[in-house]
Amino acid sequence: QRGNRYDTKASANQMISFFEVKQQLFGNEKLAKDITIDDLDEDDREGLKAGFIQLAGQDTSNRQVVFGIPSARNFRNLQNELRAGFYTYMQTLRSEQTQLKGVVSIMYTIGACKDRSEGVGMLEHRRLRLSLPMHISAIHFCVDSPNKLIILKAGLAASNAKVRARVKVHYGSHVECQYLLSTYGISKEMLPFTATYEADMHRHLNWVESCRRGGTNQNQTNNVGANLARKSEACPQPTANDVLYMGGIRTFHAGNVHLRKLVEAWSRAYDSGTNDTKRLVVNELIDEIHRSGGRFLIQYIGGEGSVWVTL
Repeated sequence: QRGNRYDTKASANQMISFFEVKQQLFGNEKLAKDITIDDLDEDDREGLKAGFIQLAGQDTSNRQVVFGIPSARNFRNLQNELRAGFYTYMQTLRSEQTQLKGVVSIMYTIGACKDRSEGVGMLEHRRLRLSLPMHISAIHFCVDSPNKLIILKAGLAASNAKVRARVKVHYGSHVECQYLLSTYGISKEMLPFTATYEADMHRHLNWVESCRRGGTNQNQTNNVGANLARKSEACPQPTANDVLYMGGIRTFHAGNVHLRKLVEAWSRAYDSGTNDTKRLVVNELIDEIHRSGGRFLIQYIGGEGSVWVTL
């Protein structure tokens, strides 16, 4: 019942839906068994390796991040992709921490990351996600298409307050959207991209290989905490000029106060400007912080304390 926050009726309905979806994907013989990578056929595994849905470590609140890159979709038929998706999602639920805290979902459709299959199967994927005993604590849509933005905003406006509180829509370039994600505790270090914003499947393929070999759990290859800890020596303690991100906690640190004053000063130009003007304003704010000797730092809290990492 954890996925529905101990709502008995909702959990019962979801359990029925879960077994219906599982039966359709894997048949009666697998209905009462855990799905392993050996239950995926060759085409399923190719869909898994494609990396449409992948695990991107944990955010600063230690919640599992599930990252979607629509351009990576590559499947013989939709059933192959759905079975691969089912397996990936169920791997997240091997962790009791994920069962308790839920997952953070990101759908990233910026630049070359857009869906080339014209949305085929998206309703089936939605049904799959809703059937799983998995609490989705937050959803982030990253888009650079004005039309997509309008559709998402309209859908969000028609949703109830509980949904609106969990869903965030980010509009802009790679730099802008990754910066916005960082304000929610999702470091760019976690995201599967190269320095030139090309999809990087290296960590995902390592995870698939680990699963094939019977490795531990999903955090083995995508644990952002380990990545950040390795970089902590290069990042000294924050100074008064730095802007700090602490898992959504409002802070009166001097650098944060400075940034808020800058935002106030530029708010009219930003609100009334074109998209190009908005980007210039954002870049000017970032440059001003850097000119004052400040950095943008994010705090990762792990089992052995906390570290600061430059965004």
